[in-house]
Amino acid sequence: MLMLHRFAPTRLGHHRPVRATGRVKTTLLVASVAIVTMAAIPAMTMAAPAAPTFVGSGTAQGAWLVRFRANVSGSEATRLVAASGATQIGQIDEIGEHVISVPAALQSQVLGALERDPRVLSVEQDATDQAAVVPTDPHWTQAWGPRLVNAPSAWNMTTGTSKTVIAIVDTGVDPNQPDLRGRVLKGWDFVGNDARANDDNGHGTAVAGVAAASANNGVGIAGICWHCEILPVKVLNAAGSGTHSNIAAGIVWATDHGADVINLSLAGPTPSDVIANAVAYARNHGVVVVAAAGNEGSRQRFYPAALPGVISVGATNSADRLYNWSNHGTWVKLSAPGCAYTGSTGPIRWTWWCGTSFATPVVAGIAALIESERPGISRATLERTLLHSTVKVRGVVDGRIDAARAVRAASAGSSGSSPTPTPTATPTADATAAPTSEPTATPTSQTYVLRDHLQDGAQNTSQAFQLSGEVQATLKWTSDVGLGMKITNAGGDTVAWLHGSKGELDWSGSVLSGSYTVYVGTWSSVYTAFTLTIYS
Repeated sequence: MLMLHRFAPTRLGHHRPVRATGRVKTTLLVASVAIVTMAAIPAMTMAAPAAPTFVGSGTAQGAWLVRFRANVSGSEATRLVAASGATQIGQIDEIGEHVISVPAALQSQVLGALERDPRVLSVEQDATDQAAVVPTDPHWTQAWGPRLVNAPSAWNMTTGTSKTVIAIVDTGVDPNQPDLRGRVLKGWDFVGNDARANDDNGHGTAVAGVAAASANNGVGIAGICWHCEILPVKVLNAAGSGTHSNIAAGIVWATDHGADVINLSLAGPTPSDVIANAVAYARNHGVVVVAAAGNEGSRQRFYPAALPGVISVGATNSADRLYNWSNHGTWVKLSAPGCAYTGSTGPIRWTWWCGTSFATPVVAGIAALIESERPGISRATLERTLLHSTVKVRGVVDGRIDAARAVRAASAGSSGSSPTPTPTATPTADATAAPTSEPTATPTSQTYVLRDHLQDGAQNTSQAFQLSGEVQATLKWTSDVGLGMKITNAGGDTVAWLHGSKGELDWSGSVLSGSYTVYVGTWSSVYTAFTLTIYS
């Protein structure tokens, strides 16, 4: 049996308060003193700035950048360019770059000769960057993940189309979630065996939001593929578990009903022939399959992520390091941000969710952007583009995915093996919208245990705790009733909200030092004893 992949069994994300990362130094002068001082300064003639040695043409068509070794003089480099058959547009002496134009008919010959010349350090094609698209959604400022993968630059090229379909093979998807409304197709529920693939857990809806939440709609967040359609396939029950046969049937059904990308935010340690055969069926029909590596912090292979041809995804933090709970090893091909502020079901519509479950739909969403930018791209080419459009990350074979590189490579018709540069920073309207560094983890120093009970329906209890750094909260109970646990910070913001009916809830995350309140509630009218344990 496979489990949905948040933490075992449930780990949601953590609230990340925005903090100023620098200080503005202001100098105030008395106005009258400033006027007197200015009057005493004689008029001066300012020299015009020197003209640059390169004047841009406003286009990258036919332009290439050649960098020579430091011992090659500017005049010698100019002669080498001319001898190669290229025309020099200009040069940037300070960094040794020469900008050249190469006739299309001679491109292979000229560039090959320059690349083989021992005096040449590098040859790359000139390219363009645009001002990044910044969504207006109210929770966009909390979303460090899309920024880290350069999604705003990718959105300059495409925000997806309704012709591209992402199948969420999971606990179902809530079609009335405000960020998904109108783009959830009719799916299938393999648990209830009917056409209502609604979400009775919340996990599948949260995953769908990361991949494809609508942008600039006045609510919530911005997903990776704004306009892609979502195909809900329910194979996991309300507790987040599902049989191999249901999962395999869901993969086949999604393939037969128009999926371009299949997202599998679920994992288990046992290989399965039936799931392997279903994955092979999907890939043979041109579908890209993306799966979560798992959250055990282990090198052990988890499935279906470790199956041949599946793009396995680990989870990295905002510093491009693998989370310690992310599975890793030579079988994990890519990584993506592992904590996402995303929308789900229930009274808390948007909150933090963490796990490889939420790294996986980032990659699925980027795959859908590629399909939207280049309709008809082969499955093999799309997969190569994803795997080659990355930033190096220790412990991950191909590194952390980069949306702008991937979409740009697809648009140019390459598979991403020679990605063009992307901006190192994303302009934002509000300085506080930039991703903040993650809270520094502190060694475990406190253990809190609260034993209490609930009864009489809709009752809840709460207690405040001083928490800092890495925190783990575990709620256990023995009766067969549903319980919920909510954690808020001192300002009343929700850090996590989760619920279940199987006797245990777990949450783990990093928090800033401060006071946090944990609420435990039930919707049942029977007596329910529980134990809440918090490590900080």
